[in-house]
Amino acid sequence: MNNILEDNSEAKYILFDFETCSLSLLQNNFAWQLGFLLCEGTKIIEKHGYFVKWEPLPISKGAADATRFNRFKYELEWREPKEILDLFETYLYDESYIPIGHNILGFDCYIHNQWRRISGKQTDYSWVKRCLDTDCLARGIKNGVKYDGKSDFLAYQYRVGSIIKKGVKTSLTTLGKENGIEFDYLNLHDSTKDIELNWLI
Repeated sequence: MNNILEDNSEAKYILFDFETCSLSLLQNNFAWQLGFLLCEGTKIIEKHGYFVKWEPLPISKGAADATRFNRFKYELEWREPKEILDLFETYLYDESYIPIGHNILGFDCYIHNQWRRISGKQTDYSWVKRCLDTDCLARGIKNGVKYDGKSDFLAYQYRVGSIIKKGVKTSLTTLGKENGIEFDYLNLHDSTKDIELNWLI
């Protein structure tokens, strides 16, 4: 799947992000918000944003503060987990789509799999072989570690994604501002906003 790097005006992408109850990769960390974009070439075709119904929702104070969690809005707009997951996976597991996200190899892929297991589904990470992790790509660029164009691209992303160097910042806010993107940065940590900024990046 190394051809996912090629410039293709007809390529299809699903760009997604979760907001969760904490930063834990262990059990009982629920994705309470999911945002995803369906894109073709340089155009956004569809925007999706959902609150996922979990009762009770064990959200930490830190996560609630960071995401400006509004319980009234959450309970007013929430939808059943299976309904949202099935819709999302219609595109995620469709091999004509390239999944994109920021730190999806270090976080979101595990949160998605927890959601699958909670819903009675089997573990399935098959989609990651097609993905582009913008955090990994930024780390590769900023640390001068180029992709050789021949080796396994997923392995390359994992390799550069593990590089931690003092002073090298790859957050969405940092990348957006470095690229001169005008955006409402104060409203990040909302899945529907994060994916829009990530798409521009």
